[in-house]
Amino acid sequence: MAASAALRAIVDLARNLGLKSSTAVASWSQLLTAAADAGEIDSGIEAYELMRGVGNLCIGADDDPRYDARRLVGLLVTGLRRPR
Repeated sequence: MAASAALRAIVDLARNLGLKSSTAVASWSQLLTAAADAGEIDSGIEAYELMRGVGNLCIGADDDPRYDARRLVGLLVTGLRRPR
């Protein structure tokens, strides 16, 4: 999987937090490893930590039209990328 596809998959996976926690963490870990191995992101973040951060950004997104959780998750993921 290309690293940019892995980063997009992280954002998409945020919508599917109904997975068992261990399955979700393992999936996020694989995506982060693939992106880091490809040199797309820094490797200093743990899957669980990122998963919780994305989940917290998404809380309440349906209740407030002024809040765009998808945009904030995108900013978070963009911040993981290594400078070129």
